[in-house]
Amino acid sequence: MNYVLLLILWISYFGIHSLLASLWLKKWAYNYISETRYRLLFNAIALITLLPLIYFSVFIPDKEIVTFHYSKYLGFILMLLSFGILFKAFSSFNLKVFMGFAPEPQEASLHFDGMYKYVRHPLYFGVIILLLGVFCMLPSAKILGLCMISFGYLLVGSYLEEQKLILQFGEEYKAYQKRVKALIPFIF
Repeated sequence: MNYVLLLILWISYFGIHSLLASLWLKKWAYNYISETRYRLLFNAIALITLLPLIYFSVFIPDKEIVTFHYSKYLGFILMLLSFGILFKAFSSFNLKVFMGFAPEPQEASLHFDGMYKYVRHPLYFGVIILLLGVFCMLPSAKILGLCMISFGYLLVGSYLEEQKLILQFGEEYKAYQKRVKALIPFIF
């Protein structure tokens, strides 16, 4: 598959994801369908559009651009670590609400426990580690492009998410931003 086309598809995926997660679109959609139905629809669209991109990015062979002696082992270790981080991050969510099977509680509150003590976006941190692991296992131009675009999206996505959280929680969230790094514990 053409690299440029694949990168355009990834950028489109991230753009659609951000659009569907925007507050104004959610508010508009809630006039026509319930919050839980919108969340179910959001997750279905995300999954249906993500699977082909993963297939074309990972499972269609591509020439390696760089190799180092233990890269596959390092990649495997990073991927295992990322699964642990993602599992731990998801454990702090109410998965029924996250998936759209239950409505969000009226009184939302900030969580500062678990992984949130170390990083404001533990899911994004897990994805960063996962992407690094995938690149170590499959160091191709296609995966490098995916990583670069994904890292860019994580920066943009975390910024947009934080703007929503500042609107919702105000000074409490701003104080949290000063104490805890956004994407990589203790670093960034």
